[in-house]
Amino acid sequence: MVRTIKEIHIKEIMKKEQIKEPKIHASYTFVRLLLLRISSIGLYLAAYKNIDCITCFIIELSKHPAFPLLIVYETKSFLDLKEPILKAFVLILLFSTTLVPIIKALLKEIDTNTIFFWFSLCQVIFCIDSVRTSILNKGKSKKKKFSHDKVIPLEESILIPLKTENNGVFGNMAALFGFFGTFSRIDDNTQVLILQAIGFVAYLFVPSFLEKRFVHLSCKKLILVLCSFLIIQYLADQQIFFIFLSITAIVFSFLSLSIELIDKR
Repeated sequence: MVRTIKEIHIKEIMKKEQIKEPKIHASYTFVRLLLLRISSIGLYLAAYKNIDCITCFIIELSKHPAFPLLIVYETKSFLDLKEPILKAFVLILLFSTTLVPIIKALLKEIDTNTIFFWFSLCQVIFCIDSVRTSILNKGKSKKKKFSHDKVIPLEESILIPLKTENNGVFGNMAALFGFFGTFSRIDDNTQVLILQAIGFVAYLFVPSFLEKRFVHLSCKKLILVLCSFLIIQYLADQQIFFIFLSITAIVFSFLSLSIELIDKR
């Protein structure tokens, strides 16, 4: 009797949680996640265009006595994440820092238009793979709740590790190769390191942070975030603003129309 009451109570809680969770078309989830990735790329290019001002600001900020405490606090917060994205961040950071001087020397003689064509191609690969990874990882968790009523599989009982999440290495490596192209256009190594840090924050942490806040499941939150990113791009460089405003409008219109046509069929 007690067990039955508990089961009914658990079912009621689950129903309430399902009601609270926003429900949208699965294809629209892909579109919204894609728009967030495109906005992150816009933030990176805005930082690239204004890397001189950003570098001066960080140098002036480093002269403040509280700057070391800020670095320690941010590093501790970073290490407290304990997520798969942390491992990917550290590996890509070490890999890119080692190869930046070599890649800069190799790409310095290549035309700038060719570099940015390669950058654009890499960003397309990054967007598609990153969104695919987010969708595949939806609902997956390494932590599994123990239940007395459920038999534990053999591989879990003998502690064999299972791969439960996709890490999106292919997309991250494509973004990294795109970074190398933009790094080759900068002469100052300090600016390269600062731009590298901004790129990793924009590409890895911003999308992860927004997804955990379910921004892509709420129209109001999504519009607010996209408008905020576009305002930053406008203040940084108007050319980047108009380019990414056009890309955002075209991608949203084309994919939304395609979804509507497919649903009607």
